[in-house]
Amino acid sequence: MKILFCTDGSKISYNAVKNFSQIFNDISADIISVSDMTYIPDNVLVHAEKYFHQCSSSVNSIIDYSVEYLENLDIKVDKKIKMCGNSVDLILNCESQNNYDYIVMGSNGKRGLQKWLGSVSQEVASNSKTSVYISKTSQNIQNILFPVNFSYILNDNLKRLISAMNFTDKNVYLLNVFDIPEFLFLEGNIDSNWASDIEMKQIKEGTKLLNSAEMLFVNNGISQVKKSIKKGNTSEQILKYIIKNSVSLAVMGMKSRKAKPDFISSSVSRRVLENTSCDMLIVKN
Repeated sequence: MKILFCTDGSKISYNAVKNFSQIFNDISADIISVSDMTYIPDNVLVHAEKYFHQCSSSVNSIIDYSVEYLENLDIKVDKKIKMCGNSVDLILNCESQNNYDYIVMGSNGKRGLQKWLGSVSQEVASNSKTSVYISKTSQNIQNILFPVNFSYILNDNLKRLISAMNFTDKNVYLLNVFDIPEFLFLEGNIDSNWASDIEMKQIKEGTKLLNSAEMLFVNNGISQVKKSIKKGNTSEQILKYIIKNSVSLAVMGMKSRKAKPDFISSSVSRRVLENTSCDMLIVKN
């Protein structure tokens, strides 16, 4: 398995690769460290040569430490990549020129305006074609949540993940969330049994979906799977479930999008990523 490990020398980034190594084996890594020039004041350019020398020395130290850290995790190090520029652009450019199974990086969990503007990890997750593992803190990966929907079962993402992941001493949770859009109908114009009939059909289909997902785990020798169906807003229910069940890793899909501000709407997985403290594995097709 080949990963691109993104690090700025922070503890958060090393937490990410350490957590990742708990659920995947036989890992080799390219290390990329970027000195982000985006927010450097213009007056720094007066002493540009000296600044770039310090920048290069700092990145070299980060790379050297990262090599030792990864080797202690039994991760084989291949390329060591150091760059100056916009972190998101350079990481995505590196991804496009190589064939990685996963991008591994940390997130500082910003809130408020910075959350909406998008951190480096959120922008990489949104725009990459490669699946991305994002961590915000050191975790003992034990409870793993798979929120499942029909597209998750119809493609091979879940099947491939199950065969690749290490589930030893791990608990697996499957969650399906449905929402009944009651606001679409005037209360006086519907049959009193309409909502309950729709809900029963949703539960029936959700149960079939969860059973199909469970069989993928059972066929790989993983029999201890807990299944749940919830009603309500999908992202809100997932976030509540993560807290209630002490989930340490959530595995979700996300469609790639063009790089642009996203102030009004975002996918369920993006909203969960922005508001959870657990690790997330963003799966791309």
